[in-house]
Amino acid sequence: MAEKITFLYLSQDDVLKVGLTMAEVMDLCRESFTQHSSGKVENPPKPGVHPLPDAFIHAMPGMDLVSSYVATI
Repeated sequence: MAEKITFLYLSQDDVLKVGLTMAEVMDLCRESFTQHSSGKVENPPKPGVHPLPDAFIHAMPGMDLVSSYVATI
């Protein structure tokens, strides 16, 4: 049997309730880029679907190769 996968969806309100300051966000971004440059994360090209001429849906997947954490925007 396949391992159960759980998804966590966050709304804008969920994200705002975390209460991060802009300085904390910048530190986390810096750490993310550091991890990416050291090869510890995988960030493939975003797949896109274009059902109509003026419409699109894009996903932005990423994976932390150390913790096996996967995120998609």
